[in-house]
Amino acid sequence: MITTERYAFDSFHAQWNQGKFHGQRLGQAFYNYFNLQKMTSDNKNIFDTIYEKDSGEALNLIKQNVEFH
Repeated sequence: MITTERYAFDSFHAQWNQGKFHGQRLGQAFYNYFNLQKMTSDNKNIFDTIYEKDSGEALNLIKQNVEFH
């Protein structure tokens, strides 16, 4: 699990809703926005899975694996 500030996710999600990540899946955009390629191997598998998902599937995985402060 990773931890991030709620405002950082809200900023990402607002940009997503505005179409700022044209041509990307939601999970892919999240992965790139938060530089998840830099995560340790302990978290790598779940974030690779998030990368592959779109819309509701990606949001559900994000909510299950990210702790917001």
